[in-house]
Amino acid sequence: MHVQLFETRFESSVIRTIVVNSYNKDNRPIDDDYDDYDDDDDDDDDDDDDDDDDDDDVVVVVIVKIVVVTASGILLVKVEIVVIVVIVVVVIVVVVVVEVVVIVVVVVEVVEIIVVEV
Repeated sequence: MHVQLFETRFESSVIRTIVVNSYNKDNRPIDDDYDDYDDDDDDDDDDDDDDDDDDDDVVVVVIVKIVVVTASGILLVKVEIVVIVVIVVVVIVVVVVVEVVVIVVVVVEVVEIIVVEV
């Protein structure tokens, strides 16, 4: 398993995003050294074959978002679990970045509302 932990802190908030990458069909880990695992079976002609899905690497990404916001002495805990199954590894990176940006924006808005109310 390849686990990544992203943590963002504000004055009254803590964001933790845990990303867990599973293994593909050949039981090879998905990581930065993905190019080192190239097989002889991988040809450029495989991209044209849409009927053969067994050659594609399916990666399961589980994103666990834990948001802790303190407002007026009340501790709010929100946990979201997102399971994403995609084919292209580059899309996974983009999706993870989008999830982190979205959750940061949401918490920033909550902090601004708390400041206005106080």
